[in-house]
Amino acid sequence: EQGISIPALPPSLVDLSIGWGIYGSLPPWPESLATLAVGGLHGVPSLPSLPLSLSSLDLYKCYDFIELPELPEFLQTLEVELCYDLAGLPPLPSGLQELWYYGYMNGMTELPPALTTLYLYAWTGGMLPTLPASLQFLSLGNFDDEGIEGPWPPGLTELVVGNMDSLAALPAVYPDGLTELRLVTLPRLEAIPAQLPSALQHLNLRDLEIGEVPVLPAGLDELILQGLPHVHCLPLLPSGLDLLMIDDDELIFQSPTAVACLPNLPSNMVYWQDHNQVYPVGPWLLCTVLNSTCEFVNPVATGTVYWDQNADGTRNGGEPGYPLA
Repeated sequence: EQGISIPALPPSLVDLSIGWGIYGSLPPWPESLATLAVGGLHGVPSLPSLPLSLSSLDLYKCYDFIELPELPEFLQTLEVELCYDLAGLPPLPSGLQELWYYGYMNGMTELPPALTTLYLYAWTGGMLPTLPASLQFLSLGNFDDEGIEGPWPPGLTELVVGNMDSLAALPAVYPDGLTELRLVTLPRLEAIPAQLPSALQHLNLRDLEIGEVPVLPAGLDELILQGLPHVHCLPLLPSGLDLLMIDDDELIFQSPTAVACLPNLPSNMVYWQDHNQVYPVGPWLLCTVLNSTCEFVNPVATGTVYWDQNADGTRNGGEPGYPLA
């Protein structure tokens, strides 16, 4: 099959997207090209040389790619997804700011010092390269790693770690400026660092074997807990919490072996369950001495209010109750 032939491209072209087909060849890129997206190509083992003007390169399902050309010096964003035949990446430009890589990569020895965003999924290159201090967003997933060596980059504001069957330990200290933390599907992780950063606003813990949720920082406004079968009690909820999501059978309040109540009710909070229905909050959700053995319980009074007419401390026949008390 001959494949699709693309004619010469306009010399002033700035943005180009090519995809989904069998191509015989690709034409030279215009020297003005700034963004290039290539996806679903068959029949092409690599790309033509990339212009120096290119700032963003997005490769998706490049089935026959076995190598990439030299990356332009001023490239700022590189996305490579499901290009499984690639043996690896060429040297990364020192000014690269965003790297998104989804696929099986056999090694990367060095990351650019200016990198602010890093997404690595299905890493097979052994130990992770040193994470640059400039990182602000980091997402790691589907590795065969027993532990991630620290420390985390100091400027990190968003951290996602998920789908790592062998991971049993995380670095003990989070960056002070971390505002979002998501730990998802880590079946060997039985504990997470107890000291959450004070700047944290969003916390998502899902499908973990941890036995308790750490003390929550005062500024937290979103807490999502799913699939935590060994968590029975929650710490005090911050007063400004807006959203609490407790989902999955293990954490439904009716289950006797999981979370059965809340330690307190933040004034702005909405209790959200099952993804598609919002339930109002109320005192019936609170932990009390009657329904919980958790550390934080609320006082409760039970009994019958009556008029002790002879002041003997017991209710005698004829002593009236107070029906609305």
